[in-house]
Amino acid sequence: MGTANPLTGLLWCADCGEKLYNYRRAQPRTPGEKKLVDVYHCSTYKIGKKDFKSKEETCTVHHLSTENARNIILDVLQKTSEYVNFHEDEFLEKLRTSFAVKQGETITANKKTIAKNEKRLAELSRIFNALYEDKVLERITDERFCEMTADYEREQSTLKSQNTKLQAEVDKFDTETDNTEKFLALIRKYTNYEELTNAMLNELVDKIIVHECEWSEGFAENGRPLGIRSQQVDVYLKHIGNFAVPDMRTAEEIETERIAAEKLAKKRKYNREIMRKSARRKRAAANATPETLSAVPLAEQKLKPPKSKPKSAKAVPA
Repeated sequence: MGTANPLTGLLWCADCGEKLYNYRRAQPRTPGEKKLVDVYHCSTYKIGKKDFKSKEETCTVHHLSTENARNIILDVLQKTSEYVNFHEDEFLEKLRTSFAVKQGETITANKKTIAKNEKRLAELSRIFNALYEDKVLERITDERFCEMTADYEREQSTLKSQNTKLQAEVDKFDTETDNTEKFLALIRKYTNYEELTNAMLNELVDKIIVHECEWSEGFAENGRPLGIRSQQVDVYLKHIGNFAVPDMRTAEEIETERIAAEKLAKKRKYNREIMRKSARRKRAAANATPETLSAVPLAEQKLKPPKSKPKSAKAVPA
């Protein structure tokens, strides 16, 4: 437990954008607890939960276990590696198309903002010259000159910084082709994707975006989740980002798996209803008195009706 979790620093909250904290417990809380805890929670949620003075709404927990996170990452790497090995040309074409769309949208938006900022910077330059002239001609005092130029200087610095960042994003697309080749070299470096190693994490994974989980049946009045838990986790690989591997299954395979999933979901829902009814009966039986028990229908008590005594056989005259 003293070794740092290799996933730390890679997991980020999809809602607040902050890191997820790793929480581990070396010893079970109860004798019956067999599985040790190793999970990630949103840092904003954890900090806000501890700050009892703060009444502001904090982020939600975004709970994800280390085991599930590793399984998801390994599954993404396995599918991506298999797709690259058998459909490399199609993989490269999809990347080029994706990069072209992103490039067009980013370059258009960034250049528009850069032009707008440059226009404002030119206006600020003229304002500075006018203020300096007023100061020289003693139309305004030195103190007033400093007050007025301070706000303009801050605005000027902000605009220049923004333009530098936007231009860097535009220039970045010139290296996308080189990034694709780098990723292909990395994905081919590993021939065995049966187990996720630290080297794979460091070389192939850029970040993981964790969304809040959802429950198929919502929540009960007491806040308890109901149904099946599902959660979206986006794995961003280095050099190519969040690449969606196409579903290579046939239509027949997809339909077969859909039917099987529906049957499993119905079975699980039925079992949950049985467990809830059983829990309600146990609570009712624990709190029941002879008077209340008599008012409950026999079927809901789950009590078998008393067996009638067998009638004695009548003697048959000879």
